[in-house]
Amino acid sequence: MDAAPSPLAQLGAELCRRRTDAGLTQDALATAAGFPKARSAISRCEREKEPLSDRFAQLVDEALGAGGEIVRLCRVVEAEKLRQAADKLSPAASPPTLSERQPTSAIATLDRLDQSPGFQALSEERSPAAEEDTTDRRQLLQTGGLATGFIFATGASASALSERLARADPIPKTLREIGVDLRRIAETYNTTPRLALVPHLEAGWIRVQKLLDTRVSPQVRRQLTGQAGWYSYYIATLAFDLGQDSVAHAHLPIAAHHAEEAGDRLLAGSVASMEWALAHFGGDYIGAMNIAASARANADPYIFPTLAANEAQSAAKARRPTQARSALEDMWDHILVDVAVPGPLTLDEQNAHAASASVYAALGDGVAAESHARNSLRLLAGTGQFGEMGGTYNALARSFLRRKNPDPEQAADAAGRALGAIEHRPVRWVIRPVDDLWQRMNAGWGTLPAVAELGHQLALHRSAALG
Repeated sequence: MDAAPSPLAQLGAELCRRRTDAGLTQDALATAAGFPKARSAISRCEREKEPLSDRFAQLVDEALGAGGEIVRLCRVVEAEKLRQAADKLSPAASPPTLSERQPTSAIATLDRLDQSPGFQALSEERSPAAEEDTTDRRQLLQTGGLATGFIFATGASASALSERLARADPIPKTLREIGVDLRRIAETYNTTPRLALVPHLEAGWIRVQKLLDTRVSPQVRRQLTGQAGWYSYYIATLAFDLGQDSVAHAHLPIAAHHAEEAGDRLLAGSVASMEWALAHFGGDYIGAMNIAASARANADPYIFPTLAANEAQSAAKARRPTQARSALEDMWDHILVDVAVPGPLTLDEQNAHAASASVYAALGDGVAAESHARNSLRLLAGTGQFGEMGGTYNALARSFLRRKNPDPEQAADAAGRALGAIEHRPVRWVIRPVDDLWQRMNAGWGTLPAVAELGHQLALHRSAALG
């Protein structure tokens, strides 16, 4: 009976078969994997000389669409090499030397620790990756440690483990893909229907959390931690927009924790702005004002004007005009050019006008509010930012009611345009203010046709955000 092919032979044959089936030369495969000069590594592997490195195996596997098979076979080969090395180093008939006994004792200690009740309890909670790590560590002790022959038996083991830790990081392409995805979300969030974002954001969050559950280097862990925080931030923002406050409250502490771990001031400030929104639109104007004011103290320059606008809006609602005007002045002093980075929409001139309209309307200066609202709408034209358009129309509607001679018909028309801007999308922070406006107008001018029509429009939107 023919002997079964060795793991290295199986790997070489599988790599050659998949490459040939894909119609690729060894040069072409190396290029597709991102390393044009690595043809020789592929050749050596196919000729059963040596396996691919773990990181290069991942890239080749992805280029061939092998679904992890090439990576698995490479790891089988490495495991077989470790087993063979351990077999060669099994105790001889002669009594072992001191340097031979010490590492063996270390292995025995590790085995006893594995069997202790406390360690067994912890083992039940370990991930598959962690279980694999433990096995690898024991194999490294058996091979590298016994091979040294010196009084320090762990030097070679530590060196091999250090190399393995370096290989454990996700391939750079994966990290780049996550970064590109977050930038794309930042660029398109305000022009994308909210419900369409749910599966994408949750899939991204799960992907990064799984990577964080594996053994990675400190530098990569910091990067992944920040990325996980941004996904949590966007899920919380999306949940708030859709009226799912419990989900927002679940994700915001995670985002805040990740921001602290990663040292990301922009993320921390963005989380504070979202916490402000939950408090402000929940009617806790004093609490919201304090959240924004406190966060401004150490805020990233990008998020600072947004937090100033947040503070100004809540202070105006809380009837603190001096604080509202001061925060509004700070906002105007720090407005930014439009750059797409993760976080709330850049507080540029358009958003500054929108925030000013909201503040002046709350302070009772309808004329100033109308001027700022119209400037904001002019700058919003053609941007596709339906939520911001709706919010600005709401500010315009309030401006018509907060003046010496209120104009409920124009207010109803502007509020109707706010609903028209979101086109039945469930944007809670647009629909609820319209509902508040209509309740006020219906109580005083309910017989006006424009007010009655607004009530009909509102009924079509209410279930999306108020149900």
